[in-house]
Amino acid sequence: MSAPFTKEQLFGELRVILFTQASQVALVRNPKVAMQFLGIDVGDWNNQPRADDLAKIDLQQFDITRVLDIAYDFAFQTGAYWRFGDDHGFELAAFGAGITPHSFEGSQSPYLSDDSKVRHVVDMADARESLRHEWDITIRGLALLAGITEPAVRNSLSKDGIQTTGKPAKISADVALSWLGERRGFVPTLVAETQAKNRAGYVKLQLAHCPFPQALAQIVDSLEGLTIEQVADASGFDLDLLRDMVDGRRGCLDLGSLQQLAEKLDVDVPHFVGVAIEYGLRTS
Repeated sequence: MSAPFTKEQLFGELRVILFTQASQVALVRNPKVAMQFLGIDVGDWNNQPRADDLAKIDLQQFDITRVLDIAYDFAFQTGAYWRFGDDHGFELAAFGAGITPHSFEGSQSPYLSDDSKVRHVVDMADARESLRHEWDITIRGLALLAGITEPAVRNSLSKDGIQTTGKPAKISADVALSWLGERRGFVPTLVAETQAKNRAGYVKLQLAHCPFPQALAQIVDSLEGLTIEQVADASGFDLDLLRDMVDGRRGCLDLGSLQQLAEKLDVDVPHFVGVAIEYGLRTS
């Protein structure tokens, strides 16, 4: 299944959602605190956000950006899809439950719209996680995973004699998997055996097409259950230097250290070290 929207479009909507939340902070507390939350100056909270104000919001300062980035890959089974864990599911659920519905001036949050991209990712990741844990799955979850509308799901379930239970209506995970298996738009959750091959391709893509600091950050993030501190400790690599490399502040020309780092990152050592050395020489 090809994603119906890009990450850039997803994050564009996230900026409006954050602005909506901040506008209520401006009302309840004061505009100064709201601007500190967003990290930008806002001249007028009484009107809808201006495009140039939204563009100034640095999403990297918000942890939910990282969670949604991971959830997007998992939902559509693309990129580093294997990074999604139980904690991410909990964070998404809490984020969705805490959405600010309207702004200071009365505009509805895009999250509440039927075509919300952020809610699409949140609900689709939840649906896929439900299948993985063998939890019951909602009609909306089935629709998102199958790439069809909710009425179409209901019609199909009815024709197949599949009964739903509860409110919202749900079916069991095993029945859902059987039904989804007959839908052309459904992409099964990739199993563990495919991770190594797909991660190798993902790493190669990052090193080939992204600036080295960005590629390094993505590679570190793609390691399941390991933080940058743990990577540095396990490889004997200087933590401050590794952080500076990820942030693009400096490079490293120590072949031995880079080789140990590459081994811990579980990447092709010659390729990684070569790209790292080239970056280090060009920026030294």
